[in-house]
Amino acid sequence: MKLGKTKLGGERKEIFTIKDGDNIYRPLPPMGKLADKGVFSRYFRVVWGYKDSQGKLRPFISPRVQNFKTKMIEVDCAAFNRVNALKDELKAATDEAKALAGAGTAITEDQKKNLERLNELVGRKGRFNIDSKHHMNVLAQDGKIGCLKLAGRGFQAMKALFKTLEGKGVDASGVEGGRFLNINRQGTGLDTVYAVSELKENVTIDGEDYDKAIPHDLTEAIIGRLAAEAFELDEIYPAPTEEEVKRIVAAQEESDAAAGLVIDEIFGARESNESKTETPAETQVETKVETKTEAPKEEVKVETKVETKVETKVEETVNETTGEITETKVETPAAEAAPSNPAVESDEDFLAGLGVKLG
Repeated sequence: MKLGKTKLGGERKEIFTIKDGDNIYRPLPPMGKLADKGVFSRYFRVVWGYKDSQGKLRPFISPRVQNFKTKMIEVDCAAFNRVNALKDELKAATDEAKALAGAGTAITEDQKKNLERLNELVGRKGRFNIDSKHHMNVLAQDGKIGCLKLAGRGFQAMKALFKTLEGKGVDASGVEGGRFLNINRQGTGLDTVYAVSELKENVTIDGEDYDKAIPHDLTEAIIGRLAAEAFELDEIYPAPTEEEVKRIVAAQEESDAAAGLVIDEIFGARESNESKTETPAETQVETKVETKTEAPKEEVKVETKVETKVETKVEETVNETTGEITETKVETPAAEAAPSNPAVESDEDFLAGLGVKLG
């Protein structure tokens, strides 16, 4: 009789996101169902914020499809439209409150409650979010395997480096002779700049300093871990149809409970161990990674600090045929700590508590 070990809950796979400063990762080759196609990454517009009947976040891929030649929407997405409509409503309500406060006119309690509601829904730390990123399997510098989420600009910079290395006979994601890459991100919003470079080590030969490439082979030990730790990229998130998303959104407008029942029906009530369920990427935690040139198993030192600055989001869409990126600037007020005493605070203090500055 074969015996096994009891599992009390599934093991979660790693999800990596790009932080400000240096980010060191080694792209992994196409694998699983995408191996024969030679595809090592997938672009997804992921909808976050909807929960099942157990209160677990159930992110899903937006079905939205736009024809980039005609600019027409061929497949619509009610969740995508709802987030954008709420953001427009938030911006209008914020502009109105700023105008009132600037003119010395009191903001009503109803207006304040509406602003707080909208910030909780789609503000800087709001519940609902559309996270548009490229997803790829990578090996981190500390030896962990997982899925890296990379914005369009960063992905284009990575592709450019891939082509440069390919011209030198190097497959950056290859099983043999792959490369660790340094993905450096600076700035915010439309001012965000990505620089992707090959990670090298400095050596001295005959008194001269040189930057030396560090080829990296995937060992049998690493390859043996891929089945359990890497992702089938097309199976990270469920992909509901246009009509199914309409049902989810309509139920959400009614209540969390109603939406939970619909999500259970569409996605199934099974536990999802394929991806983490924390809020993705859009946080105010800045992580700086010290660049090292030692072996990949060397531990990376991470210094973390929390900032409360307001950032401008950029909504990206990608033409899957040409790879062209279309960017839309979205200004969303930050959702900071709630006012401690709304009864006595000034309107200016109230707005400041929401991350809105006058003038």
